[in-house]
Amino acid sequence: MLQLVKNAPKDHAVRYLLGHGSYVDERHRIVYVETPKVACTSIKFLLRGLDEYKPLRFLSYSHASTAPQRIHDRNQMPLPPISAFSRARQQSILNDPGWFRFCVVRHPYDRVFSAWRDKIFFVEPGYEKYQSDKTKKYVEFTDFVTKVLAEDPYHCDVHWRLQVSLLLPDFINYTRIYEISDVSSIPADLQAHLATIGVTGKPLVLQRINESWPIAPDNFLAPDITASLRAFYSADFERFKFPERETKVAAPASAATLVNEFSDAVYDRNRVLMDHVLRANRRRKVLKALRVPVLLLIGAGLGLWALSSVLLGGRIL
Repeated sequence: MLQLVKNAPKDHAVRYLLGHGSYVDERHRIVYVETPKVACTSIKFLLRGLDEYKPLRFLSYSHASTAPQRIHDRNQMPLPPISAFSRARQQSILNDPGWFRFCVVRHPYDRVFSAWRDKIFFVEPGYEKYQSDKTKKYVEFTDFVTKVLAEDPYHCDVHWRLQVSLLLPDFINYTRIYEISDVSSIPADLQAHLATIGVTGKPLVLQRINESWPIAPDNFLAPDITASLRAFYSADFERFKFPERETKVAAPASAATLVNEFSDAVYDRNRVLMDHVLRANRRRKVLKALRVPVLLLIGAGLGLWALSSVLLGGRIL
């Protein structure tokens, strides 16, 4: 696998794919490579539902701001990544017939807007660096885009990173690359695949999970913004043939017009959650640092116990 993708754009994308963003169901011969902000929550629940797994757990150190988001904790998805297999097995998984390998793509303008709407506008835990003005309980879309455009499209946050970097479509033999508008056909396609390998069961359902706050992107995508995003995502436009879009507004709308008591409450909740996460992580670090000394003390105690037993002629203290 490493030889297969050695010429892929940016090694970091390869490492992410191998270690985090891929999900391999050996029993059902399914491979899914995720694209954050492209129905990945719903798809993970769909794949998780193919077998009986333990319920999702609450993790005190997780940044998840809602219960469904717990599924994005890699430890709670029982399907291993591609990197968990030997190189020979990786080659087989990614190329042999009889497997259903799929991913989903989304128009870059919609995806980056969705990332702002869900992650940045309310300043979700972990995204505080995108809040330039701490006196405001929101982040303007234009300010967010300005910061994104200064980043490396291959290395930036996975929620707005280039999709060619995440999916490596020229190096993975996908059965199908879905457009976001076609995700409703995934359950039927998976059902047909399962039938070919002799697996039958109840009909699969792709649930609508983690739906966004209803803010339309049109009023925010002004000509200067779309032109900049078009350049930033040029590799995605070229590879996936996304259509060009006619801009409908002359100037972007202001997020300030969307702010209300509800948005303020979500922002305040996110700050409380982030404070809780930071404290939980500090506790984990302390416990991790104490682990070795405690083990050494236990070992020393056992050594003294054994020595005392020998010195006392085999009698235990």
